[in-house]
Amino acid sequence: MGINRVETKNLIQTGQSSPLSWTTASTAAAGTFLGMACSTKPVFVSKAPFASLEMVFSTKAVFLLLLFSLALCQASSNGLTVTDRMKHGFEDVTNTAENLRIAAEKIDLFNAPQKGITIARGFAAIIAKIGHGIEKMNSEASGTLPDADAKLVVEFLRQFVKTHQALLNVVIHKRDLSTMILSSEPIRISLVSLEVVIGRFSFDLIARIPTQRPAAEKQFADLQETLNDALNTYSLGSTESDAALAATTEKIVEGFKIVTDMSNNLRIATEKINVFNAAEQGIVIAQGFTTIISKISEGIVRVDRVTSGPL
Repeated sequence: MGINRVETKNLIQTGQSSPLSWTTASTAAAGTFLGMACSTKPVFVSKAPFASLEMVFSTKAVFLLLLFSLALCQASSNGLTVTDRMKHGFEDVTNTAENLRIAAEKIDLFNAPQKGITIARGFAAIIAKIGHGIEKMNSEASGTLPDADAKLVVEFLRQFVKTHQALLNVVIHKRDLSTMILSSEPIRISLVSLEVVIGRFSFDLIARIPTQRPAAEKQFADLQETLNDALNTYSLGSTESDAALAATTEKIVEGFKIVTDMSNNLRIATEKINVFNAAEQGIVIAQGFTTIISKISEGIVRVDRVTSGPL
């Protein structure tokens, strides 16, 4: 149903707008989506080539298309670099550690039986975020960072270490509370898991910033020293002696059985979650996996401590 120029002129003279006039203008605007959406220059398009597209786009559809193209331009201009994403990751974990330090400082002799466990749960959240950060770093970044960016990463790491050292020192001092005894074992296990994940994190991060390797290694060494103090503090009075940790075949089989039973219990609990209780019980899955991961990490550390070769 093409409309020639004479008909268009007549329509305009009679006070009617030409369907082709606004369709063509809208289509011309939509055409900028292919490469000119971010341009502020006016676009002049002849009506003739678009005559066959007269009724293809509605005004609403073209308007939405333009909004989408502008959104893409905005996203492109606000794109984050690898260093920016690493900075945000460091800040997220550091803020979590700082919040846990504040919560831990509020634990006293009277509320320790109820609040002490929040330390172990807080460490579990930190461990999960570091693990997620390792995964993202390895999937999004390839190769090594230039020295200028590597120096920035070391600065992020320095604040990360400082905050975690402050948190660990608070946790160490809270061990003196006699009523913390009920939470000591969960905290010790979480510290073991934290040591494992930080060890992996240090290995992967240093590989990305070889020009700043000595500076990064120094930061991780400082953190490991404080972490060792915390581990030693919460290992005192443990019911398990080094002899009991001997990595015999029986002990290893027992470890496998414990983790397997935990996984099976989580499966049973998960099967009971339905559309009615998911809001309350869904967190059971996350907590269950966190416990399993902690137990596996603890087993790894135990084996490494007491074995020097194959069985």
